[in-house]
Parts: sequence; C-alpha cells; structure tokens
Amino acid sequence: MLTLQRLQALKAVGEEGSFTKAAEKLFYSQSAVSQHIAALESYLKVPLVNRQPRGISLTQAGRILSKHADVIFQSIHDAERDLAALSGASGGELRIATFPTASSALMPRAISMFHERHPDVKIFYSEMESEESLPKLLQGDLDLAIVFDYEVSPLEIDPETLHLESIIEEPLFIALPKSHHLAGEKRLGLKDLKDEPWIGGNAFACSDSFLRLCIREGFQPNIVFGSDDYATVQGLIAHGMGIAMMPALATLTVLDELVTIPLCRRTVPRRVHAAFPVGAYQLPAARALLDILIQVAPEALEKTAVGKISKRDPANVRTTQMAAGVNGSK
Repeated sequence: MLTLQRLQALKAVGEEGSFTKAAEKLFYSQSAVSQHIAALESYLKVPLVNRQPRGISLTQAGRILSKHADVIFQSIHDAERDLAALSGASGGELRIATFPTASSALMPRAISMFHERHPDVKIFYSEMESEESLPKLLQGDLDLAIVFDYEVSPLEIDPETLHLESIIEEPLFIALPKSHHLAGEKRLGLKDLKDEPWIGGNAFACSDSFLRLCIREGFQPNIVFGSDDYATVQGLIAHGMGIAMMPALATLTVLDELVTIPLCRRTVPRRVHAAFPVGAYQLPAARALLDILIQVAPEALEKTAVGKISKRDPANVRTTQMAAGVNGSK
C-alpha cells in the first residue's frame, strides 16, 4: 500500500540517485529504503526505479508517483500550518451568531478589534435569536452563540451540554413619547404604567420575560402592537401608539420624539451571555472574541441611554448601572 514513509523513500531516491544517500537523508538504513521501494513496486506491480551500475534513476512510473507525492506532502504541510494557526487564533474560521440588538450595539466594535488582532481568521457571522442559535451550537454549526435571558425567565439549558459565560447585564428602560405625562420622571416602575397601551415583542424570550415582569408587578399588560424590530417600535411610540420596555442595547439610537427613562432598581436587568458546548474543543479564536466582547460591552452601554441619562442626572445613571451590575467591575 501507499504510505508516507514509502513515498518519502521514493522521493529521496529520485533526488539523490542513490539508496545510500537517500538513507542518509532520511536517517534510515539502506536496507529500509530498499525495502520501501520494493514494497511499492510489489503493490503497484510496476518498476519505479532503474537500477544501474552508475546510479539509480526513477522510471516514468516512478516520476509520476513522485509528482503525486509532492502534492501529498504539500497538503500535509498545509494541514499542519492551518491547524497550528487555528490552535493559536491566527487562522482558520470562526462561526458565530448573536441576537439583533447585540448585533448592532456590540458586534461591530468587537469584530473590528478582533480583525485587527487576528486578521487571518475568517468570521462567518449570523443574526439569530437564542431559540435558533443554541440548537445550531449543539449541532456543531456554530462555534459561539451570543444569547440573552432574564432572571424571571432564564434560558432553559442542560448544563451538561451547554455552558453560559456572562458578558454583561444591561438595565431596562421605558420608551415614551416626549408628550407623555410621565416623560419628565427620572425613574419609573412597571406598576406606574399598568394602564398604558404597550408595544411588545413577538420573540418568545422577549414577550415571555416582559409578561412575567408585569405579572410580578401585579398587572396584565395591554399589548396593542407586537414587533421585534426596535426601529419599528420607536416609530409607533413616536406616533403615540403606545409605550415599550427596551433593554439598554436597544437604545443605541433613539428618535428625537422619544424619551427613555430607567426602570426602578428592583426590575431585573437583561443578561447577555456567550454560549459554548460543554466538552467540545473551544477554539482559541472564540475565546479571543469573547474576551473582546467582555471588554467592549461596558463601553457600548455608555453609548446607549445609560450614558445619555448621565448628562441629565449623573446620580441617576450611577444607580442605574449599579442596579444592573455594569459599573465597570465585570
């Protein structure tokens, strides 16, 4: 059969023109080289070398096989190089998915920094909700998934198959039209808004968490519109069609017609996690991107309503940050 050792022996004999010199080059014995060539000739049923008194040369069959050996050795070299790059986050591919608000508020900066540090890693990036990305992660279609949940409705995962690592916790805000009678408040509780028309999310994780938060405050919200697109939600609010609860990352850009007011401290924040399969090999590139996300997440929050309210009331933003655990200590 064809083996790497036998092909190496053939290459060396062709290059050196001698069994003795080929053996010295490969650190083999001369008999070992002869046996490798004889085994190849027996397997292929064709002579590979011309044995002449003044030296050894390859036959036409030997030269053809030697050319194929070059391709095989180059492929092995390329595989070793690519795997070495992969293990050092200096090459290979990284397949990631994240939910829409993190996609707009966190990922552009994080991916830019990652590309600066690891320019040879090719990123395949998708936007998905948790209920779609987590199964793909378990199936091996993703290397890293960025997901979210709330304390009132935590992600239902099997800790033996998936591991969650915290990236950040983001405060929650109420988005109101500027003409609303509560628009001047510094902080609101959900129960203050029990009689308001609400614009809710359609995605299960968002709608379920919102409902549970409201029920915990003692009321069933009157949801008049549903949308998972925060641009649409803001447009509806601006035209007086209702109000909405928005996590901080969704307030990166807010229409001029709106105000965003932090919810009271007893309202739980939204928790953003990275998800990995338990027991699977974790790509160094995935770990490198996660470290960057943890680094840029507090900076990203400062560009949202969290940072904007500090201009109006520094004490208010501090309590908002501390309530969500995003005061820079994470």
